[in-house]
Amino acid sequence: MSDRKLSFQTLKDNDFDFVYEVYFDETVNPFLTYDQMSKSEFQEVFKDLKSRHHSFLLLVDSVPCGFITVIANKGRSAHTAMIATYGIRKDFQGKGLGKKFLKKLIDDLKHEGFLRIQLTVEADNDRAIKLYQSLGFEVEGRMKNWFKRASENEYKDELMMAICFPVN
Repeated sequence: MSDRKLSFQTLKDNDFDFVYEVYFDETVNPFLTYDQMSKSEFQEVFKDLKSRHHSFLLLVDSVPCGFITVIANKGRSAHTAMIATYGIRKDFQGKGLGKKFLKKLIDDLKHEGFLRIQLTVEADNDRAIKLYQSLGFEVEGRMKNWFKRASENEYKDELMMAICFPVN
């Protein structure tokens, strides 16, 4: 994977089917905001994803492998960006791509002047937590009983994580 070209492409209307497929994959969906829904119901979610400050299709050698959205805060917290939604297609998982894409995104956001990048992650998503910690994110808090998956009977906690850069 090290010699492959990684790139970001702004999310477009014609990426809908790909994003829908990744979003509702059994390895991705349990860790995203919405439970299973029809394509017509997902149209509004997709519209919201595209409206974010950064909303990208992730490409490996020009082949779509995932998507990511980032919200840039405004006002007093304009120095903060939040990674809001992130998914890698099943056949690209476990190859180090997620880490490479996040590293590139963090570098780009830092270059844009963001001093803090934050995200939330399900407390039972050990793989993602380890990934974020390997990039320098720290757990800043826990939101108890934050969400409940339709397929489960109990509420789950969500962790707040962030990475901060020194002010020059």
